[in-house]
Amino acid sequence: MRTPSVPSGPGASGVRLRSVLSSGWIPAALVAAFAVAVLLRTGTPASDIAVFAAYLLVGVTLPGVLVWRRLRGERGWFAEDVAAGTVLGYALEVLAYLPARAVGHPRLFLLVPVYTIAAFALFPRLRRHWRGSGRAGRAHAWWSWSMAALAAWTIAGAGILFFQRHGLTWPGYASPYVDMPSHLALVGEVRHHVPPTVPYVAGEPLHYHWFAYAEMAATSWATGIEAQTLLYRLSALPIVLAGLVALSLTARRITGQVWGAVLVVATLVVGLVPSPYGWSASVVADGGNSASWLSPTQAFGAALCLPAVLLLTDLLRGDARRGRGRWILLALLLAAVTGAKATFLPLLLAGLALTIAVRFAVERRPPRTALAAFGLVLCFFAFAQVVLFGGASQGLRTAPLMSMKGSSLATLTGVVPRAAGWPPLLALVCAVFAVSYLILWCGLFGLVRRPSRALDPAFPLVLGMGLTGLAAMAWFGHPGYGQLYFLKSARPYLIIAAVFGLVTAWPRMERRHASWAAGLAAAGAGIVLLVRALAGESAPTLAKLGEAALVWRLIWPWLLLAGALVTAFLAIRRFAAPGAALACGLALMTGTTFAMLPAQAEVLAAAAHETPRPRTITAGALQAGRWLRDHSSPDDLVATNVHCRAETRAGCENRHFWISAYTERRMLVEGWGYTDRTSAQARLFVFSNALVPYWDPQRLADNDAAFRSPSAATIGRLRDRYGVRWLFVDENHHKPSAELPAFATFIHRAGGCAVYWIPAPGKEMD
Repeated sequence: MRTPSVPSGPGASGVRLRSVLSSGWIPAALVAAFAVAVLLRTGTPASDIAVFAAYLLVGVTLPGVLVWRRLRGERGWFAEDVAAGTVLGYALEVLAYLPARAVGHPRLFLLVPVYTIAAFALFPRLRRHWRGSGRAGRAHAWWSWSMAALAAWTIAGAGILFFQRHGLTWPGYASPYVDMPSHLALVGEVRHHVPPTVPYVAGEPLHYHWFAYAEMAATSWATGIEAQTLLYRLSALPIVLAGLVALSLTARRITGQVWGAVLVVATLVVGLVPSPYGWSASVVADGGNSASWLSPTQAFGAALCLPAVLLLTDLLRGDARRGRGRWILLALLLAAVTGAKATFLPLLLAGLALTIAVRFAVERRPPRTALAAFGLVLCFFAFAQVVLFGGASQGLRTAPLMSMKGSSLATLTGVVPRAAGWPPLLALVCAVFAVSYLILWCGLFGLVRRPSRALDPAFPLVLGMGLTGLAAMAWFGHPGYGQLYFLKSARPYLIIAAVFGLVTAWPRMERRHASWAAGLAAAGAGIVLLVRALAGESAPTLAKLGEAALVWRLIWPWLLLAGALVTAFLAIRRFAAPGAALACGLALMTGTTFAMLPAQAEVLAAAAHETPRPRTITAGALQAGRWLRDHSSPDDLVATNVHCRAETRAGCENRHFWISAYTERRMLVEGWGYTDRTSAQARLFVFSNALVPYWDPQRLADNDAAFRSPSAATIGRLRDRYGVRWLFVDENHHKPSAELPAFATFIHRAGGCAVYWIPAPGKEMD
């Protein structure tokens, strides 16, 4: 047997150093260390980090990677196996947890990773899947370091913007983003009930995408980590990072270029829709990345969808190797996407429909693979609409251009639907949207160089997904602007389509070409920054300027930007061939999206010194809530004396969820925001769903009477008519009557929160 030679001599150390630096393990380890440092710095217990990391590795990633390798049947980059395998592991975890929780034994789902790992360890035919694919499966060093930098930027943004505002102890958790207590309440609901209902209004069905909460519930059962720690710190990080890597590798597969894969992720993470207005970082709905942290359903759905698109790309391109295994993988991922986020299946259907149309037009025969994939997605879509969502619209309705009417461009300039001169200004706002997105996705024009590249089955798939998301955002409306999630979901695929065009215009980017492209991108960013500086920092308003002057103030920055870009392109055109000039011009325009990076940095810096927001959660909430959770049954019903997150002249702000969140118990009536009935009663641009009154005034009156006028009759009504067993009192906001202890048994107090028990007649608490 031949012994491999070991480098020796003066140059050996340099060779070894280059080999180490080219390994993807170092950037991955640095990102992991940075993530741990951020978590520790923001108050996450080290023991929770260690337990979570161990469970993630053994319970999610390892079984997912093994199944992915077995069914995919192709050895690719190790990073691809890990990212896609982790996402698949999440799908397996959720699909196993749901029946386990439904039969009353939630930890039973852990048998899936145990049996999977055991099978791949014991059966000889499966053991080979423990091995990677050697050097052929190693990613390019510069790809690894670029992705590490983008991942670190993402983690840093989370650490400043999200972690800092959502502490794990009081008062750190006292001022959360309005949706976070609702997410936490739903995690608690899915920890104890499948199928779940709305926990903050007893008896209301939950017509929502709730599989992300099932994932956190499963992790909580497996690790013992509190749901708040998972939601506010741990769960989102691996999902977001695995999603970024999966996005990059999906883009690499579709575009065929590693630099294209990095550009896709960089545009998503760092780039924004370019704005020539110095008075706003982004004046249009750009579908940015805040949803990765503020909406766990969005992050979870986005991560699950990407490997599905990767598999569809292979299948549509006619790669028949391991076809059956890939179809099984696709079905597993789609099953998880079904309940992860409602926006993704419609996008997949639209992308496949466009693919079918293009292939039929070219080949003049039905594309069987695309039709089979369309049928599979359609089945899951029908199941989601009929079973999971119960046919409910969840507040989504036809409302053309609502996103434009309610955009920051319209609000900052004082343009509202009822203002004088609205129609022409609305047309201008729509034009700004159109031009901004045209610049963001200008790479699509690269297909002019080789139009036949548009016939690649992967291109109409991602283009159809992207354009459908953009169209849905413009056509539909939602009381909470939920239609923007169509664009957030579609944005990665529009970026892939744009970079696909860039690769077509610049098919062989050598090192000197890369320096040219980087220089032109920097020039494009510089042009936008110059125009923004000339535009000034104060927003023009309709009230001060009038309609004609406002129109001019909104138009001239675009004219200046267009003139600068055209001039630069013409200068390039004089010294380059048409194809090269097109590629250079597109690089110049693509760079304009990165001009928003300084504005992003300013937002992060401002967040680091942000004035504390008003506290909406009472001291002692966590301790009192967990006491009640630990001393009651999951089926016990609780009543509370508070329902309004805030009380204003417009009415009760009904998004009060923190009691159900910390008790993990169902409430008779807490808040009633984010329910189907509330969304159905909201009126766009008239009053939001947050101000809709409760639809059952008698139940609300009976609930409040027990706290305001406690008596044997009022307390007994809650117990006998509604089945209430416990009272949770927020003494800081609505102090109850002093007579309450005479009719309900005081049990526990923490901070400003008190817990009472309603005994059955003639009985005492055990």
